[in-house]
Amino acid sequence: MKMIKPLLFASTVSAFALQVQAANVNAILSWEDVRYNDEYNKTGDNTGQARNYHGYRLDTTISPDNSNWTFSFGIRQNRSKGYTRTVNDTNPAYSSASSKPQIEQLIGQRDYQRMDFGVGYRYRFSNGWVQPSINIRQDKTININGNNDTFDFYNMDITYNYNITEQLVWNGRFKPELIKYEYKRNKASSNNSKEQQLHQRATRLGYELEQGLRYLITPNWNMEIAYNDIRNRRDDNAQWENSTLTESNPQLRLYMTYKTNFGLTLSPYVRKSILGKIKVKNESSGSVEKRDLTRYAMRVQYQVNNNFTLLGEFYRENVKFTNNPDKATSKQNYLRLGMRVTF
Repeated sequence: MKMIKPLLFASTVSAFALQVQAANVNAILSWEDVRYNDEYNKTGDNTGQARNYHGYRLDTTISPDNSNWTFSFGIRQNRSKGYTRTVNDTNPAYSSASSKPQIEQLIGQRDYQRMDFGVGYRYRFSNGWVQPSINIRQDKTININGNNDTFDFYNMDITYNYNITEQLVWNGRFKPELIKYEYKRNKASSNNSKEQQLHQRATRLGYELEQGLRYLITPNWNMEIAYNDIRNRRDDNAQWENSTLTESNPQLRLYMTYKTNFGLTLSPYVRKSILGKIKVKNESSGSVEKRDLTRYAMRVQYQVNNNFTLLGEFYRENVKFTNNPDKATSKQNYLRLGMRVTF
């Protein structure tokens, strides 16, 4: 897959900067494995397997010494194996055969790649800090049937941390975002007008907001309660009032972190839909789909030494479609294992 030029240029510049001055580098290399619940179509094929995927992930942060600047670079690549079904061979050589041979057809396989780059600057003051950053990201999906998709993300992520008292901390983030995406690019060159309509270009505007309060019970044990809300509006027809979908996703989030004396850190967290649940509205038809999300998760890390840390994360996420009883609950099991290297 082609890497977008701005990301390559930015990563090259940051790598060059690292060579000319000392910097703190934090690199996390990990492996992700995601599995969804089984779903079967009318012919008995387990189509749920097409959503399962696994692959590697690299997240790097570079902070030059004696500077408030931060540069981040990430790449992910994974594959969904899809599923197979037995079909009749449509080879013209067998067109007159009374009994056509059967072959295995592969469906739903896809390769996915994400690259991102960000630049941030932290403004420090007596009781905390504010860090705005500018980030760009590109997602590419190559499907086995040739229907390839591209998403370009542009956002400003503003994070902040303020010590109200020695034990109580207010923190959060605000991230407005613009997304440009293109579906089924291969259909643009079709000589069939109906197929050409399958090729889509669209824009999505949205934001993520999180406000939290963290309480330090001890220096090694803290808890946090936060409100998170993700909202976006997708414009498929180049007219704001004719946007196809709007989405709201308010959540209550609970976090806890406990550090042991022997290097092990445990960080369980919970996410739960609140305030009317997730709503996805189709502006064209006026229909609204309501969803109820619940996630139970655990993050674990073990510091081997000052430069090397082992990491792990597991969560189970369920999404119920509350006003569509015919739609099965989506269940997701996520596992991530990796290591952090700092130098």
